[in-house]
Amino acid sequence: MLQQKELAELGGISPSQISGIETGESKNITADTIAKLAKALNVSTDYILGITTVSVPKSYGITAAN
Repeated sequence: MLQQKELAELGGISPSQISGIETGESKNITADTIAKLAKALNVSTDYILGITTVSVPKSYGITAAN
């Protein structure tokens, strides 16, 4: 389990932002902050937003058609 300070460092955001999110004081969280948290936690943004219960982000390669 990560401490707020560790998550803040991994996500490049302030510990006070993490605290505000956890306590519900932060009501307007930016897409940038959500993306940083998802990357730091290695989960999808949809998982953080509660859109899916699948935490592992999927990556699909895109190739050019010949």
